[in-house]
Amino acid sequence: YGRELRRMLATIAACFRILAKLGLQVQHRKTQLLVAHKGRQAQKWWKANTASNSEGRFLLIPQPNQKNLRLPIVEQLTYLGVILSYKDATTATVDHRLQVAEAQRARLLRVLHSRTLPLGKRVQLWVACVRSSAFYGLHLLDHQQKHLTRITINVVKHLRAIARSFAHMTQESNSALLARLGIEDPLSFLLRGCQRLLTKAQASCDPMVTQPNILQWLVRVTESRLALTSHLDSVPPLTLTTISDSNIEQAVEDSVRIASLPGRLTGAPKGEKVTGQHGPRYATLTCPTCQLSFPDLATLKRHHQKYHETELPNPNTSVDAAAVRNHSVDRMPICMHCGRD
Repeated sequence: YGRELRRMLATIAACFRILAKLGLQVQHRKTQLLVAHKGRQAQKWWKANTASNSEGRFLLIPQPNQKNLRLPIVEQLTYLGVILSYKDATTATVDHRLQVAEAQRARLLRVLHSRTLPLGKRVQLWVACVRSSAFYGLHLLDHQQKHLTRITINVVKHLRAIARSFAHMTQESNSALLARLGIEDPLSFLLRGCQRLLTKAQASCDPMVTQPNILQWLVRVTESRLALTSHLDSVPPLTLTTISDSNIEQAVEDSVRIASLPGRLTGAPKGEKVTGQHGPRYATLTCPTCQLSFPDLATLKRHHQKYHETELPNPNTSVDAAAVRNHSVDRMPICMHCGRD
């Protein structure tokens, strides 16, 4: 192995010399190196051929009559949208793609949740901009069930927020939601992409594509994906009796339901008393999205803006005149609870 390692160093140095002769300026600091090693001899070679400073560890590349090149050694790097690493590159790539998709979704959030644009158009926009960012390069990875589960959770979370189909209210299952919106199951989508690439590679005449190791990898990825099960089928239906107000956030997170609501909801069923700044008050104004009620319009507007990420769409705030008089002082336009007009 020592001879092969020395040959590796000589090859890297030769590459830099050739690039320099061609008039290209290579940024040595931006050239990153992935290295994995184990064993006593490897550790000995590692200490002899690397150095470290405040910026990290470097591989020393000898050059004749020049200073040694210093190539930064990293645990992972991003290349063409995927993460390269010797330590669980699949998980790192899934995390990276979902972060990119979340950034795209945040950029388009107002449009995706807009009531003025038809649902079908918003779903098409999500497919074109968000799903494409999330799934880019994933069909080439050897996924495990945990990766598919996380991808599916992310997809369902986005679609439930776009369609305003929160399962604790609509009781619509994940599979029914995707079928209604015309969205393919993430597992079948990734499997179809991998099978299509494998068929194309097998029919290719390009010797760089028909390499045995490339075809073997595509076959392995396809076979491993066939062994996975869809996360849509593994999530039991959510019923209102299975959760309570105190643990609704955790139950929703686990069952991939109302994840678009970022915090604990406040409010109560319509007509019930709620604790307010000026004492107990009746919740008479109902949120049109989640059907929880609030004692005043200002609270309802703040709730809708914070938890549903949109302005209140012309809520039905009218109350019976008799009910208004019951909360007035001597039938005057003064609130008996807070003393304000």
